[in-house]
Parts: sequence; C-alpha cells; structure tokens
Amino acid sequence: MQWSQRLKLASVVLVVATCISPALAATVIPDNGPYSGGNSVLITNCVPDIGNGSDITNVTVGGLSAMRFGQGTNYIQISMPIFSSAGAKDIVVQSTSAGNTTFFGAYTVNPVGRIYGGAVETWTPWQEVTNLPAERANLAVGVLNGSLYALGGDYMGAAQSNVYRYEGGAWSEVAPLSGARRGSAVGVLNGALYAVGGDFSTNVCRYNGTNWTEVAGLPAARSSMAAGVLNG
Repeated sequence: MQWSQRLKLASVVLVVATCISPALAATVIPDNGPYSGGNSVLITNCVPDIGNGSDITNVTVGGLSAMRFGQGTNYIQISMPIFSSAGAKDIVVQSTSAGNTTFFGAYTVNPVGRIYGGAVETWTPWQEVTNLPAERANLAVGVLNGSLYALGGDYMGAAQSNVYRYEGGAWSEVAPLSGARRGSAVGVLNGALYAVGGDFSTNVCRYNGTNWTEVAGLPAARSSMAAGVLNG
C-alpha cells in the first residue's frame, strides 16, 4: 500500500473515531405515563452530564417540548406534554454546554385507557395523573365499563351536578346528574351506574353510559352514605 493510501485510510479512521459519542445512560422516574401528559418525570443519573447545572434550554419528549423545573449537571425535572400517539419516545435534552443529548426510547406513552404500567400493574408508588376539570369535595366515584366517573360533589359550599369521565387519557364532562348533590353513594348493577342519595335526599339515578334516569327512591333520605352490590 502506498503512503498516500495509508494516509487517506488513517484520516478516515480518525474521522470515524471522533464521531463516536460516549455511551449515554439515564434513569427516568417514572419511565412511562398517561397519553394526556401532565405528570412529573425526573431524568437523573445522566452520563455524560447534560449541562452545567443551569444552562438546559429545552427538553423534548417524542419531539414535543416539556415544561422544565429543577435542573443540575446530571438531572432535569419535567412535566410531560400532551401526546398524539402512544409508544416509546426519545428524550432530547438541549443545553448550551452539552448540546443535544438524546436518550433513545427512554419514556413510554401508554395507550388511552391505561394510566401507568404494563399489563401487570405493580402500583408500588402513587403517581399523579391528569387533574379533574374542576375542584370538588364530597364527591362520589365509580367505575363503569372501564371508565372512572366522578359525580357531583361540593365546590365552595355549593352542591354540584357535574359528572366527569376519565378513560386514562383525559377527563371529559358527560350528562349531569338530575340535580346537584354531594355525599352520594355509587354502585354498579346490571351494567349501569347508580348514584344513591346524597344531600339528605332519597333520589336514586341510573346511568347507562349516555343518560341518567331517575328510578325508585330510597325509603329514607340519606347523605354521606355508602353502597355495595351483592349477588346482583
């Protein structure tokens, strides 16, 4: 091999070597979350450092910018954006000192209908998910056909009739109760959701997934009560 050819080959090897980045590693806590975003995620133990402690300018997850909180040389706290698709997402941290640092497939967006985790839930820690659309106290909660329902409740001393449905992606408002009430009991019977009593009333309402229908009332008015279903 001639010297000129050896020199060219050495140059190519040098260029390839300088293009290889150090191995990237990070701990993402939690490493999965809801489609609707809004949950807090810590990216920590980053190798190499992702900034100088104060110069991280942007973080994207799946190409979407996330809200940033505290940061250090090897960590960043973010709030997840609202996603348009489920699956594994790259996390890209942008800083003045380190440039773009990409952690490939480091975060998984769960499909609509699943809040956290895989097919088998561990539920070791509690994780914050999307908030209710409005503040409520003394509300009732039930599950129908895999969706979570929040019924009525109290806001600033006034009873409410709103009903919100959560499907693991976001809350949506559905048909309201026939009247404002707080302290109701909720149960599922024969594929329908029942709101029982509340606010010292005898009213009982049945929800079929679309509309509420008032049915036979309680024998006596009740509030802050409990209900259960036994043998149908």
